[in-house]
Amino acid sequence: NSDLDDTLLPAPVRTIAGYTDVSRQAIERGVMVQSLVLGDLAADYNSKLDLQLINGSGASGQHTGILNVASINGITYTDASPTIPELWPKLADAAGQVMGQRFTGPTAFAMRSNVWAWILAQVDTAGRPLVEPGTVAVNPIAVASTRPVDYTVTAVGSLFGVPVVLDNNIPNNLGAGTNETRIIAADFRDLILMEDDGAAPMQMRFDDVLSGTLQVRLLAYGYSAFAAGRQPKAISVISGTGLVVPAL
Repeated sequence: NSDLDDTLLPAPVRTIAGYTDVSRQAIERGVMVQSLVLGDLAADYNSKLDLQLINGSGASGQHTGILNVASINGITYTDASPTIPELWPKLADAAGQVMGQRFTGPTAFAMRSNVWAWILAQVDTAGRPLVEPGTVAVNPIAVASTRPVDYTVTAVGSLFGVPVVLDNNIPNNLGAGTNETRIIAADFRDLILMEDDGAAPMQMRFDDVLSGTLQVRLLAYGYSAFAAGRQPKAISVISGTGLVVPAL
């Protein structure tokens, strides 16, 4: 038997909103203009929210993002000429830190699309790719998805059997040279995002505010709260000069 010991973890509600003004003529005489514009606003809302979930400062109306949570597992990869074989142990360490300290395991690796493209481009001494779709390769370093590479799919492949997801909101201007990116390995079940159920973002149309110029204002907004620091050891972040990704 043990008494519950709790610590306050602030997860303030944040508001993200955006709008655009469209001519009434475009909406009334165009085809699906309003739905297309509102769709773009919703997509941008999701992108802005995702950006805060990854690297929000926790101040000035932003969530505290994953990269700014205190006491997470930090793995440093220092290398002036990075290679996939040299990055490989760091990826394993990132996964192992979650397993060893959270006692679960990462549910995904998250990285920028150019990092995954760099991994896909690597070949062995015989010119054979190190990453193959499915399981056709012998001793592959990673496995790519059997589907075409698509930034919008849930996972583009796997490392150590852990899904790889792409997110270009992960910064690529960090470090002393402002040119480093980061790779995240985490048990994302411990990262709690709260939004209005089935309603985020809300979408609205205002006809009167710009009626004098025959324009319509289309707006999207949403409220959310994010608790990334409940289990800091569920998060591993690889950083360092080895994550200055070489151009292909």
